[in-house]
Parts: sequence; structure tokens; C-alpha cells
Amino acid sequence: MTATIVHFEIPADNIERANKFYGSLFGWKIEKVPEMDYWMFRTGAGNGEQVMGGGIMQRHYPQEPIQSISVSTRWPNIPKKSRVLEAR
Repeated sequence: MTATIVHFEIPADNIERANKFYGSLFGWKIEKVPEMDYWMFRTGAGNGEQVMGGGIMQRHYPQEPIQSISVSTRWPNIPKKSRVLEAR
């Protein structure tokens, strides 16, 4: 079984600039999460099917590089995968 990436985060110094850049580059619709300093987007396969989502957030510290994108995955069978990881 493979893990599916379902969410990733992009840190940015200038949220407005990042939203314009990624929105225009990839065609993402980016929406602010109410009462949070966080903007969500959904990626797609071009046929309306959602593939994964993510967020753009304020960079936590000045040295935080763009290479520090956070990625979340969906595992089909977490208990089985946990046993595999524990055995290593």
C-alpha cells in the first residue's frame, strides 16, 4: 500500500504576494481560514477531481527556507503501517 500526500504547507514572508504567485502559477483558488493567519487551497487533476490540499502560512522565523514545506499523508491502514515501522 502506498501513502497519499493529502496536505502540504508553504511558508511565506509576504502572504499576499505568495497567494498571487501560487494562485496564478498553478491556478489554485486560495481562501483565508476565518480567524486564523492561514490560507487554504485545493489542487486538482484538471477534471474537477480534488487531488490534495494545502496551506500558505506566515514564515515562522526568517531563516525558515521554502524547502521546509510540511507534508501530510493519508495511510490506508495505519495499524498495519505502525506494526511495520515498529519492526524496523
